[in-house]
Amino acid sequence: MSSYAELKAKIIQVASLNHTPVVGEFELTSQCNFSCPMCYVKDNRVKNELSTDEWKSLFEEAVNVGLVFGLLTGGEALLRPDFCELYAFLHDRGVRLTVYTNGYHIRDEHIEAFKKRPPDFVAITLYGKNDATYHQVTGMNDGFSRVKANILRLKEHKIPVVVRVIPIPEVYKDLDDILTFTHEHSLPLGYFLYIAPSIHTDHLHRLTPSELVDFEDKILKMQGKDRSSVNREFDCTKTCAAFKSGYAINHLGYMQPCTLLGIPQKKVEPNAFLETFLHLSETWDNLDTCQDCRECALNTTCIPCKARLYYEGSLKNCAPYLRAFAQKRRDLK
Repeated sequence: MSSYAELKAKIIQVASLNHTPVVGEFELTSQCNFSCPMCYVKDNRVKNELSTDEWKSLFEEAVNVGLVFGLLTGGEALLRPDFCELYAFLHDRGVRLTVYTNGYHIRDEHIEAFKKRPPDFVAITLYGKNDATYHQVTGMNDGFSRVKANILRLKEHKIPVVVRVIPIPEVYKDLDDILTFTHEHSLPLGYFLYIAPSIHTDHLHRLTPSELVDFEDKILKMQGKDRSSVNREFDCTKTCAAFKSGYAINHLGYMQPCTLLGIPQKKVEPNAFLETFLHLSETWDNLDTCQDCRECALNTTCIPCKARLYYEGSLKNCAPYLRAFAQKRRDLK
């Protein structure tokens, strides 16, 4: 293997052949200090999320049945007072960890935890180029200033940090400046190509298919990447690990395919981790899905998956939004 990324991909691929759960996403909390209208997770009213001991018990069982790569997310995971304790607990059991955060509440204790036990990387999503855009999206008056300072703190302490962007109108408007910022500070950039229709704004808070293609094209040009190789990276039929070698557990202790999709799901009871995974895996494989996708001429440029089809209205039918994006992506190719 020429890189750690290739080795990780190979481990996940081999684990998928016999349904060994080596990848786990853990939604430590649904609480968040941001108020983004497109968010599908945030619920600051929830008071019965898993306790420290309950998370540790789940982590222990997850490791015992194969966990190798872990993702800690939320909500905003760093809001949990026990975040560093949970992070250390998993890291000390040999799990390679990634942390998703909005970057606002990175404190000295987090920096020290990451220095002592380095993560694969800390991923921070940018919601604009300045405080004004951040206020518009997140409701925070000093969002960009705080997040930018924390990104630079992570770099100063040599903690791997990746910046991510999502396809919403505010980020699209600021994208050129965001790309300049990442280039000036030599920050790796990741991006998403899908935002589910928001329950708050009903489709209005995401890009049109044409804008989405342009959003991706600007990023690819900055990164100097070939579009055909990127299309393969977003081919979920080959890369999705849901209930093959991976799973997600939400803040209430329910196992589900990924953090985006909550069906099927089942509460993980003590000493039943692998049993729960295998049961849900069988249910997942038997879900009726869109048959047209398999034969569609656009399948090499589309980004379908069960979660996206579900949020577009139906697991069984082609999604007009995804199809329109795939067509414009193919035309550009």
